Amino acid sequence: MLLDNNGKKDHITIGNRGLSDAYAKRILDFLHGEVYGWCKNNPGEELSAQKLVGGVNSNWQEPIVEMYRHRVQAGSSDPVKSAGRDCGYFLRRVLQEDDMRDYIRTGTTFPGQHYKWMLDLNVVQSIEQKIILAVRGIQNRGKTNSIKCAFNLFTKRYPNANTIDLPAPDNEIVKIVTVGNAAIGFASKGDNATTIKKNLALLCGERE
Repeated sequence: MLLDNNGKKDHITIGNRGLSDAYAKRILDFLHGEVYGWCKNNPGEELSAQKLVGGVNSNWQEPIVEMYRHRVQAGSSDPVKSAGRDCGYFLRRVLQEDDMRDYIRTGTTFPGQHYKWMLDLNVVQSIEQKIILAVRGIQNRGKTNSIKCAFNLFTKRYPNANTIDLPAPDNEIVKIVTVGNAAIGFASKGDNATTIKKNLALLCGERE
């Protein structure tokens, strides 16, 4: 999911930019891989189309070179610039459609927009409102274990984070992890509205 720099979901509809469904999917898959590689190798840094496939990476090959070929065939007066703009749109679509990670737009000038993966917590400080990420699904499909896994991965990534343990049923977690000025809550027990409401109250600092 992609949020704008006010913390609201980005709803701009982005199509295939004149390419076939098959080529568009290949480009989206390619950029998706580039995004994950960037986030892994450059923690805390902004990402952009220029950083992923520009500069020293601008010798485009398949599949992304099809954006340039398409603009040449369409008679663009500047196919390099037009293809770069297409790439910016495709990157934005990749971030919109990512169901595993949340991103935030850190710049407002398009197509040269910059983004950050929201696990890089310094970007969360600029968002005044609270954000809730919910794991939904049918029973007994691993929702609880997924939340526990997320907590373990998070604390492994930030070993110096301050963790507060809150009251929780056996084999469940309700915890607040603080990194810098950002606080992230994890609650594994859900399934009914009463439990969810109680956990949210705990995470928001309300005590019974």
